Amino acid sequence: MKQKVFAVCVLLAVMGTAFAEDTEPKTPWDFSITTDFAYYPKTDAVPSTGGVHFAPLTGLYGGVKLSVTGTAGYTIPVPFGDNPLVSGNKLRVYGQFELSPVSIAPGVGVSFSPIAFLNFSAGSSIGIGWTIKAGSLNLQGIAAWNPIAAAYDDRAFKSAFWEAWFQSAFMFDFAAVKPGDWNHIVAYAAYKLAYQGITSGGENGNPWLYQLAGEKINGWQYSVSFIAAYQMPLVLQTVGVQTELSGQLNGTKDFAARYHSMNPNFMTISISPIMVFEFSKKDSLTLQFKFASRRSYTEKASASKDVLTGLQQSGREWYFNRIALSYRHGF
Repeated sequence: MKQKVFAVCVLLAVMGTAFAEDTEPKTPWDFSITTDFAYYPKTDAVPSTGGVHFAPLTGLYGGVKLSVTGTAGYTIPVPFGDNPLVSGNKLRVYGQFELSPVSIAPGVGVSFSPIAFLNFSAGSSIGIGWTIKAGSLNLQGIAAWNPIAAAYDDRAFKSAFWEAWFQSAFMFDFAAVKPGDWNHIVAYAAYKLAYQGITSGGENGNPWLYQLAGEKINGWQYSVSFIAAYQMPLVLQTVGVQTELSGQLNGTKDFAARYHSMNPNFMTISISPIMVFEFSKKDSLTLQFKFASRRSYTEKASASKDVLTGLQQSGREWYFNRIALSYRHGF
């Protein structure tokens, strides 16, 4: 399953600024453009009778993903006192606009840091998608699963994707205890709840697709993210590892009964080495290598297709998911 990526840039930006000595921005406004690119090699699923196994690469190309997001934010200082834990408190509101080859999605959000090491945030977005067809190429921006045809039917301009999410995060930088340019050992943990759905085509527990990624369903999702990283006063500013656990909060309720053999409550796990190159205060590049797990089935299924009907989940399969690049330019 191809998931929306590049939360890493935001997470590391929060960690990098949470303990900065100069916490007051010169202007309350901030503007940025982020270009995200991901390359997916092809990895076909391996039939399994249970347990955990690894699926090798079966091809050089399994897909790509590209998007550009413009963001405008406004920060309001809300200090609770002179104590270092609360003197840098701030509220940030922002709007953004995401454009990909098959979709557009505006969104809004807000984040608040009541204590130096805690952050709470929430947001929502809505998007529309379309399909690009050229020969054998069929890139679907939004579609609903057709169980009879065992394929996704286009819902271009007939349905819209929408999402609302809430997140709490804890962050810690060892340099806050022992200051020094080489003492930035950082840890980040976040729990996120998100409701995702489409306005039509996802009724009665029917799966759907958005931005080429299928096996989605109307309902609440959870994700838990952990990052351990080391920050340096170099161009290679950060090296670290992100671990993420995610799934449906109540998959058996969200998915129709005909899909229960695939185990709708399956929790995906991913481990991603990450590197952040900071070329200037305004320009940074995040490089991510993602190893992920997915459902393993008793029958062979191609990872390039989202086969939902008639497959029995029988274990966990690890595979190399993607190489991702995210370039951020601030203004």
